[in-house]
Amino acid sequence: MLPEEGAGDRANVAVVREAGLTAAILCIVFAVWPLVAFLGGAGFSPLAGIAALATAPKSLPRLRFQYYMIAFAAFVVFAAGSALWSPRPFALVELSALSVRSEVLRWCLLMSAGGMLLAATQTLTERGATWVIRFAKIALIVHFLLAILLAVFADQLIQFFYPGRPTDDGVQNITRNAMLMAVAAPFLILAVTEGRGRMFTAVVVIAVVIAVSCVSMLQELDAGYLALAAALGCYLVVRVFRRNGFRILGGALAALVLAAPLLFQLISAGANAALATSSLQYRQAIWQHVLNLIWQKPWVGSGVGALRMERDVIPSGLLEGQLYVPNHPHNMLLQLWAETGLIGAALVAAILALVAWRLPRPYTLGPATPRIAAIIGGFCASLISFDIWNEAWWAVFCLLGALAAVHFRQYAIATSSLAQKDDGLHEGRQDEAISIAARVAPIRPAAVPQPGLDHSAIAPAHATNNFNLVRLLFALMVVAHHLVAIPDLAAPARPYMAKLAEVGVQGFFVLSGYLVYASLERSSSLVEYAEKRFRRLYPAYALVIFICAGAALIASQAAREDLFGVARYTGWNLIFANFMEPNLPGVFVHNPTTEVNGALWTLKIEVMFYFALPLLLWLLRLGGKYDWIGCLILYVGAEAWRIGFNQIGQFEIARQLPGQLSFFLTGMMLQAVPLTGRRLHVAGVAGAVVLAVSLVWPQFEFTRAIGLGTVSIWLAMGLVRLPDAARFGDLSYGIYIVHVPIIQVCIAMGLFAASAWLGAGVAIGASVFGALLMWHIIEKPALRRDSAYRLQQA
Repeated sequence: MLPEEGAGDRANVAVVREAGLTAAILCIVFAVWPLVAFLGGAGFSPLAGIAALATAPKSLPRLRFQYYMIAFAAFVVFAAGSALWSPRPFALVELSALSVRSEVLRWCLLMSAGGMLLAATQTLTERGATWVIRFAKIALIVHFLLAILLAVFADQLIQFFYPGRPTDDGVQNITRNAMLMAVAAPFLILAVTEGRGRMFTAVVVIAVVIAVSCVSMLQELDAGYLALAAALGCYLVVRVFRRNGFRILGGALAALVLAAPLLFQLISAGANAALATSSLQYRQAIWQHVLNLIWQKPWVGSGVGALRMERDVIPSGLLEGQLYVPNHPHNMLLQLWAETGLIGAALVAAILALVAWRLPRPYTLGPATPRIAAIIGGFCASLISFDIWNEAWWAVFCLLGALAAVHFRQYAIATSSLAQKDDGLHEGRQDEAISIAARVAPIRPAAVPQPGLDHSAIAPAHATNNFNLVRLLFALMVVAHHLVAIPDLAAPARPYMAKLAEVGVQGFFVLSGYLVYASLERSSSLVEYAEKRFRRLYPAYALVIFICAGAALIASQAAREDLFGVARYTGWNLIFANFMEPNLPGVFVHNPTTEVNGALWTLKIEVMFYFALPLLLWLLRLGGKYDWIGCLILYVGAEAWRIGFNQIGQFEIARQLPGQLSFFLTGMMLQAVPLTGRRLHVAGVAGAVVLAVSLVWPQFEFTRAIGLGTVSIWLAMGLVRLPDAARFGDLSYGIYIVHVPIIQVCIAMGLFAASAWLGAGVAIGASVFGALLMWHIIEKPALRRDSAYRLQQA
């Protein structure tokens, strides 16, 4: 026994030493905090990296996979890949200067370092955490006093430290120091007032707020005020919503990222750089210029570093000769959109939402909760100040995040120790201590509660329904629009036909939400769900793409001479990125529109719904009985996106995801809370009224998804069995994906020029025939043996 006990003692000593090393490293980090801040903060990034490497032996074994890592990795890969279409020359590293030139690589390494530091704090002992907190407290006080000194004696200090040199570096360093002070101010307040009375706390808060406000005023730093206000707002949210505060903040930030162009379009409306007389007006002019660049490439952006290549200058006024975009737009959100487009913004929004849902409940984190809220507030303030790839600024939040984790570690250890002290504890007090320890001990959230909606296994749609007929009607609505719009016929009727097609597409999304949700509930696993979706959608879709490419090679000399163009069309369309290359070389060049198959834009949204559905259900289920609030937030956000972008003329962005999410979500909700009997008929009639109102009065357009959803399900489930539209096969999908190329061919052959009725008749007949062939040759054989279509025919 003695050797084993000795070995155990040595192991415990080794653990304590390693934890002591982590504490020592973090103490050193915060000890040099004031010095690094004095020099402008550029050293925070290497400081965080060195600290992460030094603590790696303890942090790496504690790193665990989280779902947000998938979105994070996807964003990094996409942002790095955007260098391929960026006008800025790409350079990964510069060996002569031993520096990393790629912004994305630097940022990714820093985020990895931040994660390692957070993991390392989990090894701290209570004594080690106490020492780190003490060092950080002293460092924040010194930094606070230093920032005030730099602001008051700015001119003298610049002359002293930068004699005979341009003052830009000095001014920038002092300004950044002031911003660092504003962001760290909540941490200073909490550190100084911890355990003190209300009167002392009030005095400290007032003193710090006044000092930060004065420094911000002297440096003309509007973001300083915003940092304090945002930190206070975030703290109030987590204080009021003690269970879901972080999720609310994360959802709000994700929505802000997605709606940034729309929001800043309103903020910067009418901005004119030639008339700008203040920093705020200049920034509004910058944002307006960047928004113009965003609308040029809204999907994938112009590539990382593209804004640094903008050299347009202001022609006149007080700012004459200044760049419209001085390296970056002083707006992280617009820079994200300008460089990575909607795809990058969506991935960042996904990261924010997933991280927010990953965080424990605010009430379990003790003193870490207000500090995390302060970090979120500081991040919000920095959105309109810093370059998105400014790794030094991100490092500040990484280090403050590590400090918040240290506070939580100290709190968790102390509370757990209290719960374990059996002697001398009153039974009631002991139970209370154990309860508190149970709340703070786990790092990961507790088991996911079930939602208030009925998510039990849902049987397939009743065999005597009209879903096939309703789908076919929606498909024909789209076909009718294209028969008028593509040949450029009947100009007075086109707006009405466009509205008809819009309702048809939206109806498709409603039915998709209803049926695909049921399919997921009936699937035994996500693999089975994905297999069913792939079999139903992709084989016919891919065949249409290949047929169009093959026909182009046969019929067009230009296509045969531009094989890369044909390959480009085929490749992009096979991955549903139709917007990247909608045309084939030499094909339909004399038609009113040259797009080969303009109807396919909806399928990428459909596929995105398929991917998002499991995650969406998981997030809603985390809301428990309040999942309806999540549904309401998603619905309102989707409608705000769609209607808002429509109002400013960005129709292409308005109709993309998440603008169509309200329709898919309505279908899901109608499936989760099934309507039957009298309730279904009442809902159907009410929905018809709501749908009519939304179509007649634009101010009620936000209700269309609800009206269209209930009407669609009522027609499908509430009426007697109407003629079976799938008697000879389910033709709706086939007609939808083949009708546009057929219409284009009819136009190229001159059928519409000879007679509009002749062209329309031939196009419809050929589309139906092509859909029949598609169903019997491709679609039906690709389905699983347990598909409802095969079972029904059997």
